[in-house]
Amino acid sequence: MPECQDFDINLLFSSHFLIQLSMLPILKYPNPILENVSVEVNLPLASNDLELIRQMFATVKDIGVGLAAPQVGVNKRFFIVHLSGDKNLTKESRSNPDFVVINPNITFKSQVQTDLIEGCLSFPEEFYRIIRPSNILIEFTTISNTLQFVKGEEPIYKKAKLKATNWLARILQHEFDHLEGKIYTKMGGKKLTKRELELEDGDDIID
Repeated sequence: MPECQDFDINLLFSSHFLIQLSMLPILKYPNPILENVSVEVNLPLASNDLELIRQMFATVKDIGVGLAAPQVGVNKRFFIVHLSGDKNLTKESRSNPDFVVINPNITFKSQVQTDLIEGCLSFPEEFYRIIRPSNILIEFTTISNTLQFVKGEEPIYKKAKLKATNWLARILQHEFDHLEGKIYTKMGGKKLTKRELELEDGDDIID
């Protein structure tokens, strides 16, 4: 996780800050945008992209742990991660549990893999067992003043390298796949029935 200024995450997502931000419609498969490869963005970001990121935070607040630009109809290479709603995931984030990932590049994937359950906001009620590398190294640009940025201030950009493990590594890989136009339902995993999902111990993820 990039080193960012500490803040009260409950304030970040309070109605006082988000009241002016509209919820974005999330594209559902088979919308073709979800399978397009997204293009890199120039920095500093355009004003419409900054506003989109703010709206993405507002949209994902109560429904997921991440959201990629293609899921809201924009084939550009950025996504957000929102872990503050889950205490276990917040611990994995080490520092700021909610952050922006711009123009990412995964430079290392471990040979050790894990088999866990994934879901996606673009595929409601569809859960698959997916095998992914357990550990990754990802390089990207982030916005270090997240709280102030969401409130409307200008972003402060910062280069970041993040060694991610466990669920955080999986979330980052899932969101990165959205930028590549890759669909998790086509990765050869086993689709779980409703009954099979009920028997699991809760190790599922909603994109």
